[in-house]
Amino acid sequence: MDIELELGVFVGTGNEAAAKAGGEYAAEVAGSGAKAVWIGGVQGNTTSDEREAGFTAGLESGGVTVTVKQYGEGLGDKAASIMENVLTSSPDVSVVVTNNDDMAAGAARSVQAAGKDMTIVGFDGIKAGVQNVIDGTVTATVAQDPFGMGYKAVEAAVKTAKGEEVEDFIDTGSTVITSTSSTSFRKGRTVSAGVFGFSTTPARLPLAWILAMASWSFSSVSDSTWTVTRSAPASQNCSTYRPGSTIIR
Repeated sequence: MDIELELGVFVGTGNEAAAKAGGEYAAEVAGSGAKAVWIGGVQGNTTSDEREAGFTAGLESGGVTVTVKQYGEGLGDKAASIMENVLTSSPDVSVVVTNNDDMAAGAARSVQAAGKDMTIVGFDGIKAGVQNVIDGTVTATVAQDPFGMGYKAVEAAVKTAKGEEVEDFIDTGSTVITSTSSTSFRKGRTVSAGVFGFSTTPARLPLAWILAMASWSFSSVSDSTWTVTRSAPASQNCSTYRPGSTIIR
């Protein structure tokens, strides 16, 4: 999930940097000298390629070599099939890094079926992905920050409307969710809102929509809680957002 304003401004996750952090963590868990498999989305897709580069760099910085690269088109079942073959053709592989949480879950199913214990790291931090970390079927997931994306998008639009300078690329950051942090992450941030209930998948958000969102004010209640209020009365029912689900997806 990324937001590209009609201003030439990109607001979203810096995929390569985020994936590198995930690769570094995987290398820390697996140890130097381990071998890894990368299961990507669609080869040639910008997002998948950036995550591949990041995971590879992070693993290599910790002494882990990516010896197998396969592509599962983002599908868990395809990742499971790929992993079955890898376990046979490359039995020395002990690390799996994937382009998303669904493929991490698919790979984990095959690893469990083979009775093996491997380091598996996914990407996105969706609700099911975090639950897999909590359950111990997946080692970690690199979580994006959809709340931050919405916040930064509105912030950038307001600055532009005021004639202030805005960077072309705004990285909203990421968090590597592990077994020690997954439970607190799931409890995490709560946003009370009236209109944050979108189910569409806009690649580009109209500037008018973003500016309309500026009528909402964001206030930090604590390190883990935010409230969202609107200057004008809202008739919509309030909804709750927790990390791992999405505001806009």
